[in-house]
Amino acid sequence: MSLDHLPGSTSILELPRMLADPLGFLAARQRRHGNVFKTRIGVPTVFLLGPEANKSVLVTSRERFSHKGGYRVTPLAALL
Repeated sequence: MSLDHLPGSTSILELPRMLADPLGFLAARQRRHGNVFKTRIGVPTVFLLGPEANKSVLVTSRERFSHKGGYRVTPLAALL
């Protein structure tokens, strides 16, 4: 699945920025891109922030989300 349609960055510089100030990093990205954005923290990652996103992932649209599907594209999948 392509993440091209999502706002955000795929720069390899995202990880050091996030490690330096995790909450500041997320707050800045949320202000710039909204509650759904992509970044690259080692691997391409999508953040969904806020109460509506939590409800969608955990309750109303659970069947549309899969951690298993996401792990298939990461190096961690080789260990599972």
